[in-house]
Amino acid sequence: PVAGELFCGTSYAAGSGSGQLWRANGDGSAWTQVDGGQFNSAKDFSITALVPYGNRLYLSTASRDGTAAAIYRSPGDGNPANWGTSWTQESAGLSSGAGYHTAVNDLLVWGGELYAATTNETSGGIVFRKSGASWIAVPGSPGSDAANTAVTRFCSFGDFLYAGRRNFTGETH
Repeated sequence: PVAGELFCGTSYAAGSGSGQLWRANGDGSAWTQVDGGQFNSAKDFSITALVPYGNRLYLSTASRDGTAAAIYRSPGDGNPANWGTSWTQESAGLSSGAGYHTAVNDLLVWGGELYAATTNETSGGIVFRKSGASWIAVPGSPGSDAANTAVTRFCSFGDFLYAGRRNFTGETH
């Protein structure tokens, strides 16, 4: 976290809305939209997670139109005043498995590595780890089959990484 800067992602569940990124300075009493309208599409209708990593701010999105979700990064100058003003998509590798990963539900830095939790209604949500400018599927991650459609959240505690998942075993969906 960066002292003096607070970021908040938003979403719109219906209509033609889009995800937005807002930033508060100081005591959080005044907020400014800082995304420049970059997430104004059904593809990026919700900003699902925000995390600082390696002098950049990373954010993830969820798709409303059935296309692949995305991960974006801010400029790499380490200056939080520039975070949120421009974004570079960094989603290579997130398309593994059948169907699309329609949401990146969470991002977490653990053991110096950046991880992403995804939803895939066809082949199951899985965990990805950042590797350079790409993402690689973590072998044996929770999800990884059609009954487990999403890895929903991460938490680190002690030396362990925990991941929640959504499971529809025995249900029609």
